[in-house]
Formats: sequence, C-alpha cells, structure tokens
Amino acid sequence: MVDPGDMWPEPHYNAGGRKHLHALGVIAVTYRAFQRNMDDIYKFYLRKQKVPDALMNAYYFSLDEGNRVSVLKGVCKEYETDPKIFALVENLAEYFYWCKNCRDELVHAEQYPALFGGASDTITLTKRIGKTDPKTGYVALSLQRIRGIADKIETGKQQCVTVRIYLRWRGIPAGERRHSPLRFHMPESLPEILRVPKPLKLSLSPPDFPLPGYLRKPSQG
Repeated sequence: MVDPGDMWPEPHYNAGGRKHLHALGVIAVTYRAFQRNMDDIYKFYLRKQKVPDALMNAYYFSLDEGNRVSVLKGVCKEYETDPKIFALVENLAEYFYWCKNCRDELVHAEQYPALFGGASDTITLTKRIGKTDPKTGYVALSLQRIRGIADKIETGKQQCVTVRIYLRWRGIPAGERRHSPLRFHMPESLPEILRVPKPLKLSLSPPDFPLPGYLRKPSQG
C-alpha cells in the first residue's frame, strides 16, 4: 500500500519534482515497450524465413539500438510484399528514432542544480551533447511538455503493436481466425502513418533563471 506521507528521497536530497520524475519514468518504461515491439517485428520476418532464433538474436542484439532499426527496415524491405505495410514500418522506424532521441536526452540527463531552478512546473536537465562530445547541453521542460512526450511515445508503441498483430493475423487462415487468441485485438484496417515530431534539441547555454532571493546581494542605499 502506498504511503501518502512518503516523500522519499526528500529531505535527504532533491532529485527533481516528484511529478516530473514520474513522467520521466513513464518515458523510460514506455520507450522500452515500444522497443520490444519493434524487435518483435524484426523477429516475425526472420522466423517466417525459418532463421533460428539464436542466430537472429546473436546478430541483432550485437548492434546498438539505432542500427537495429536500420536492420529491421532492411529485413522488411527484403521480405514484405505489401507496400502499405512497408510504408508503415518505415514510418515506425522514423518515429522510433524520434522517441529514442527524446529518451536519450531526458532519461540520460541529470538535474541542473536545483538552487538555480526556474518556475515550479519546470525541470531543467543537463547532459553531454554526445558520447564523444564533452560540451554540455541543457533543456528546460514543463511538466505538461514531458507528459506530452510520454504520450507520443505511447502512441508509437500502440501503432507498433497494431502493425505487429496485423502481421500475425494476416497469416492465420480465415477459418482459424475465430479461434485465435488475437481475435479480440485484430485491427479491422491498417492505421494511418504517424506524423514524426521535430527532434528535441539541447541548448549549449543554461536557461537564464534569476537567482533566488537568498543568493542575491542586498541592495545598496
């Protein structure tokens, strides 16, 4: 049972606003579910080609996340005969790249020092621009913006689930479909292409927040 009085980790340390951190956690777990469903589409095509799981996994999971998506696109291009499905998978790949960018920039960041914090509904995060770039980037996001990103990742995940189930449903003979455990989830038609949002970009300078009152010099005169 959740204790409403549990304020961990406060007062020992401040990791950021509780609602902001909850939204960042939703981004992390929702992205992972999206990623797993993308992996399942890759496996679907190779299993249809009788490629052993051990072989497909050894290659695929030796790649980083970005290259896995490129491989998925290549596999779909090689084996998919329906141009509508291919277009959906291509779009899912681009949408997944956007989600990955957001996840990386936010979940891999740390909170900018709380004593410089801005508005109460905003969290400021900082991280290196890239793995090999030592420059520091910053981004300040409202709670509404972070939750909006989480919602968009969920949209991508649901789209991926729909495509994955459609692919499995497509291979079930009509006479067997009524006995399939997927019958309650079978999409009646293919979904529309998703609009890929603009990438989340870090600023090379921190937000220009005013100093809190206790750090300001007393006025003269």
